[in-house]
Amino acid sequence: MAAYRSKKRSGLTILFINSNLKFQERTESPCPILKKENPDFIGYEYREININNKLVDLYLDNYPNFGWQIISAEKAQPVNSKMIIKLKRNRHIANKQELTRLQRKFEAQLSQVDKLEREKTVRASATALTIGFLGSVFLAASVMLFHYNIFLSFVLGIPGLIGWILPYWVYTNIKTRRSQELSPQINKLYDLLYDTCEQAHKLLTL
Repeated sequence: MAAYRSKKRSGLTILFINSNLKFQERTESPCPILKKENPDFIGYEYREININNKLVDLYLDNYPNFGWQIISAEKAQPVNSKMIIKLKRNRHIANKQELTRLQRKFEAQLSQVDKLEREKTVRASATALTIGFLGSVFLAASVMLFHYNIFLSFVLGIPGLIGWILPYWVYTNIKTRRSQELSPQINKLYDLLYDTCEQAHKLLTL
């Protein structure tokens, strides 16, 4: 009867057989797992936001208060009125939950500012476009009637020309008046916004 040898490693018995039907043991060199800790390692979370070009300075100045580092800021193509900002932040930053809550509050306040800023021009633009459209209609009618009724063509041409000249002045007047009405609300929102950023900055310096 052939003799055999065995070796127990990690709770298992490993046997090997050669061509002469004799069991032999094969030794394997140990392969230790090395654990190396790097105390300087930082894991980052990343974010990309698409914002109105007019508000880019507010975002760039205030996002660092919530622990974010600015990677880049570039114009969104093909929409040049938008900016894309890329950010990164330490995943294990201290007071992360509270910083995230304040960041959401900051973003909501900034969204309200953006909405009010757009309201300054929405009504003015709509009114100016309406007047311009009506002026174009009168001018078109005036041109079509020129060979049939010169007097009526002349009468229709007057409001048509006024409709082309007036929109700029209407737009400027409505925008100025609307800006004066909304300025107190916008300034109050800016105060609240900067107060939120100050709270976040204090958490970073604790």
